[in-house]
Amino acid sequence: MSTLRTIEREIDILKAQRDRIKARQLQAVRGSFISCTRCQRRSRLSSWTFIQKMWYTPPEGCTGGDHWNRSETRLCYMICPKCRAEEYIYTHPQRKKIVRLADDHNFSKDQLFKKVIKREDKYSMA
Repeated sequence: MSTLRTIEREIDILKAQRDRIKARQLQAVRGSFISCTRCQRRSRLSSWTFIQKMWYTPPEGCTGGDHWNRSETRLCYMICPKCRAEEYIYTHPQRKKIVRLADDHNFSKDQLFKKVIKREDKYSMA
């Protein structure tokens, strides 16, 4: 086998290992427990609904605006799967944990949460 083929095979093996590790990491993050401040019950992150706050920036000049913006995770909401209470992440006692789980691992919100709802605000937050 040529040196190039050997290297390519090693790269393929490493990619497969990386994919398996990322899948395990995703399961670990999704399996983390979050407590509801209303009902006091704990549920896995993967069973919560995430509400992504968004706002529109209207067109400005020739090249500015005309796009949707997403709020930071800490300024969004989650819905408890047990009591259906809507939790504002910014005031949640586990805010740092929620933000770390949602933002630090390069997974989309769709991968982490049971459902993602986009809530559009009428007014710009800029």
